[in-house]
Amino acid sequence: FPSSQDTAPPGAPRPLPMKLQHLSSGSPAFERRVWVYRCVALSLLSLAAAAYPSLDASLSRWWGWARQTWFVRLDSFEPIVATLGFGLPILAFRLLDRHPATFAPHRTKPPSPNSKPANLAPPTHVLYSLFLYLAPLFLFDTLYHRRRLPEHAPSPLSLALQVLSSLLLYDFLFFWVHLAMHKLPVLRFMQHGVHHRCKGDINATEVLRHSLLDGVMQVLVNIVTLNVLQSHPLSRACHNIVVTYLLAESHSGYNFAWMPHNMLPFGVYGGGVAHERHHLGGKYHYQQFFTYLDRGFGYVPGGSEPYHPKSVAVGGLGIVACCCIAGGLRWHALVYSA
Repeated sequence: FPSSQDTAPPGAPRPLPMKLQHLSSGSPAFERRVWVYRCVALSLLSLAAAAYPSLDASLSRWWGWARQTWFVRLDSFEPIVATLGFGLPILAFRLLDRHPATFAPHRTKPPSPNSKPANLAPPTHVLYSLFLYLAPLFLFDTLYHRRRLPEHAPSPLSLALQVLSSLLLYDFLFFWVHLAMHKLPVLRFMQHGVHHRCKGDINATEVLRHSLLDGVMQVLVNIVTLNVLQSHPLSRACHNIVVTYLLAESHSGYNFAWMPHNMLPFGVYGGGVAHERHHLGGKYHYQQFFTYLDRGFGYVPGGSEPYHPKSVAVGGLGIVACCCIAGGLRWHALVYSA
């Protein structure tokens, strides 16, 4: 979504800053659907709160069974879960791509009814990425058996807080890596530009289009995040499922009313709309998921120039807030998982 800042001639008035609202602008009917899904989500949360003791007991019983299964006990369980977390959403979004006449209204940039998705990441590249991701981890897991599963499951609240804290920390850490790959010429050897080679409409397979070093950095950030927080193994698995789905969704090119960037208010979550804007030139939205750092440092259409003192101050407050939230959630998760 090129902004007027991208296309305005020299001397034209500066566009207004991006408002604290949804990044995707919809019709009144679309906004009504968003509110319907919000009401459904709040109703489900209310039901979960009302049935919390039963939910806690069920989770504890399920974990007692799951931790005894050979699959969950595998040292390579988490990489396999992450692979499935990528593969299943990508497959689902690609199935939608095969019916453009039906789902075109739900795309951020609707294609013509008779068009086919262009410039897919080739199958050989997908298999190559899969091999490079799994092979080293399988080898390491074979040589170094370290998986120890605790006897007790986390409480549902602890599970949710641990996943939220790991999501916040992953998004915070990767922002700096992503920004550096765009801004520092010394990091050109990492070939982040490979990820931006899509010439047609963005699609879910683009999440797998990256260089070896680029992919390694993403995996390392995820590993560092989970090891710093020392979350419960079940929380780690849920984190991998959530993160891989959100990454596939942000590259899917779809803008459904139930997606997080619409469900969460005030534009706090960027999602696919923000990331597609990032792919159109690489000037904006370096955060994978949320938007507070991009807003703080001016990496949004119509935002302040990067490194403007006010932008740095706002960004610094966002960083402190993220660290405090992640630290507080980690403490709460430790206390209530005992």
